[in-house]
Amino acid sequence: LASGYRLIDTAAAYFNEREVGEGVAGSGVDRAELFVTTKLWISDYGYEPTLRAFGAGLGRLGLDYVDLYLLHWPMPLEWERTVAAYKAAEKLLADGRVRAIGVSNFSAAHLEDLIARTDVVPAVNQVELHPFFTQRALRDAHARLGIVTQS
Repeated sequence: LASGYRLIDTAAAYFNEREVGEGVAGSGVDRAELFVTTKLWISDYGYEPTLRAFGAGLGRLGLDYVDLYLLHWPMPLEWERTVAAYKAAEKLLADGRVRAIGVSNFSAAHLEDLIARTDVVPAVNQVELHPFFTQRALRDAHARLGIVTQS
């Protein structure tokens, strides 16, 4: 943060939310200058479990809100839990506890089904992307759906 970094990406599964929060609190950088992302882990998917997990993560971070809240992975074999988790994220967005919601590692088919069953198009799909793995078809789907590709 002292070097100018302003986007912080963490996740429940990284087991570092508490340390990230301590770093933010001790940095002297105004919270409004930071963009903090965290992610929901699959063990907490479902509507009520998502709300509980978010509250716990926010507590570990020591923040009043996060800028972006992502579902960490799709769960194709438990898709209803995935959709329910996203609907809980929509509630967090409506309540002002998050500024944007999205997903991570979702395919175009996952995105299309999720969008058909929910009210808010994911702002972001955070995926692996580099010169040796360009994911052109997925990036084209993002452009068509109005989703930002983040890598």
